[in-house]
Amino acid sequence: MQAIANPFEVFHDKSGDPLDAGYVYIGTVNLNPETNPVTVYWDEDGTQPAEQPLRTLNGYIVRAGTPARVYVGADDFSMTCKEKNGVIIFYERSVTSSSTLRQDLANDSDLTKGAALVGYSGRTAKAKLDDSVSVLDYPTLQAALDTGRSVHIPDNAAITLTAEATYTAANQIIFGKGSIQQTTAGQRVLVATSLDGVGLEGVTIKPAPSHTSNSGAGRNDAVQFTTCNRARIEGVTFDWAGCTGAHNALYLINCDDGKIVGNWFKSAPNTNGLYFVEGGADICLQESCSRNLVSGNSCVSGNVYGINITTSTAAGNTRDNIVSSNTVKDCTAYGIILYRGAGGVTADFAHNHIKNNTVENITGGTLTIDDGSSRWFGAGIYDQNSDHAVISGNTVKNTCQQTNAGSLPMAGIASTSVTSTVTGNEVYTSGKPGYFFSAGNAASTYPAPTDSTLVFSGNKSFGSANEAFKIYNARRLLISGNAGYASSSGAAMTIDTNGDWKTHVVMSGLLLDGVQSGLSINNATVASVQNSHVLNSTSTGVSVSNTDYLDIGGGSSVKSITGNGLSIA
Repeated sequence: MQAIANPFEVFHDKSGDPLDAGYVYIGTVNLNPETNPVTVYWDEDGTQPAEQPLRTLNGYIVRAGTPARVYVGADDFSMTCKEKNGVIIFYERSVTSSSTLRQDLANDSDLTKGAALVGYSGRTAKAKLDDSVSVLDYPTLQAALDTGRSVHIPDNAAITLTAEATYTAANQIIFGKGSIQQTTAGQRVLVATSLDGVGLEGVTIKPAPSHTSNSGAGRNDAVQFTTCNRARIEGVTFDWAGCTGAHNALYLINCDDGKIVGNWFKSAPNTNGLYFVEGGADICLQESCSRNLVSGNSCVSGNVYGINITTSTAAGNTRDNIVSSNTVKDCTAYGIILYRGAGGVTADFAHNHIKNNTVENITGGTLTIDDGSSRWFGAGIYDQNSDHAVISGNTVKNTCQQTNAGSLPMAGIASTSVTSTVTGNEVYTSGKPGYFFSAGNAASTYPAPTDSTLVFSGNKSFGSANEAFKIYNARRLLISGNAGYASSSGAAMTIDTNGDWKTHVVMSGLLLDGVQSGLSINNATVASVQNSHVLNSTSTGVSVSNTDYLDIGGGSSVKSITGNGLSIA
């Protein structure tokens, strides 16, 4: 239903009463209408001229005593209105006809009309609309990006590319619910370089069907931002369906202070044996990337890595990134990885947080590299040689199911760093250890810092194929409140060094239940075990060797052990 409105103009006298027997004159704009009249009509087609002055009855202009509309051919005109005694009520030098206003509002070619005549929140509607453009108004996505404004991809719009599209301005956003598909092998979909604040929101990205090279140009990375601070990628779907190869879906290089939130990565075709240098990731942050938030993403494509934060540059500054509340599944190598490569030994790679993520079904098989060699991969969460990482509150399930050898630590959660804080994690059904921490020795590329302390508390391991907890070459260990259940082989918790130094261990609140062996400590200067319990071991409960000082007490117990309860050598 609609409200009714008076279809006729009403004129009033100076007292505010409807104007009766009044006079209305219509003339040339900015001139006296009484002496410079223009022709007016009773009909919109201009076939029935009306005599001036026009007369009023009870406020209405009338024709033969009946209210009537009056039309004028000019866009603008002057008007005088008088009472019956000739007293002027008003004189207006310039009046715009309503029909002209309608035409101006409907004008889609004159930039001074149309939306430019409509107000919006302190500016015009045109200014608001100019914040972004629709890709449908341009021949190509690149042409829309060349405007320097944000680009809207409307619902159900399917944009196809034959070459990569490039952002052209800082703070430029591509947004909407449509899709962008690259059709040329080895081409990226979207690229931005040295443009702060660029972003991608809501759209579906479909990468190139395959790669033409295993490294550099020719890889089918989907979206690459280089040196773009404050980048935002939110609510985007990366869909590899139909592709025969995949590399990085979202690839950020030297980007700080970004937000990668709520994205969905799916249908990558990678399997063990594909030829990629170190493999592709759903999300890859490379070289100097700091203070980025990676949160709430569903990394379930089956790519080689889920989330990869890496640097091999000596001058790299990769710190204070937060990886939180992501779901990572079905990767062939690693779920979440912090990786400081050999070239990044002196890089500032520190204080990164991996927390409250779910990591599941990480195969941990073999990945074949370009040179024909093979490397063994396998961990749900892996930290290679970063400093002071925090790994907390994560749930890791079903990892390393195909890993059978390797030179790197392989486990549900693994690390070559011993300056980490590892708290409140749960690991279920690892094909290798539940947790494996192994620092380098004094002669290695990555010697453990002399002040290194590994804080390891409140973690749980269920059903690992090897040790529940395996820790090598840590100088100082603070271990509290951890629990290991039903590990199949090896000691449930093994603490050892390679002889270059001895470790200091302070341990409390440990529970090891249903394991082959309980606790094994080797090469310790001081080992203090308090309020800890080993139950249902099928071999030795506690084994200690080459340790200078041992204190086991404070309510500790060894129960239901098939072999020796305590072995000291």
